[in-house]
Amino acid sequence: MAEGDRDPAANLDPRYFPTGAVIERAIAERPKHDTIDGIIDWLAGPAQHIPSLGDEFDEFAWRFKPCMGLRMIPHS
Repeated sequence: MAEGDRDPAANLDPRYFPTGAVIERAIAERPKHDTIDGIIDWLAGPAQHIPSLGDEFDEFAWRFKPCMGLRMIPHS
């Protein structure tokens, strides 16, 4: 079996899945912990003033994962 047969993503046309943005954040700038109530308050307030949806989602993800007890796995 060829490598392309085992990887369904290998056959996807990259024109249909463009990269919208690449967001990087220094480790020191990442939220270390938060609570569900803290995230709700953030979504109702400061999150509304973030101009980019990508930046808002990045902040949400960094707040949400540690809140749920999930380890952050660096990837590239």
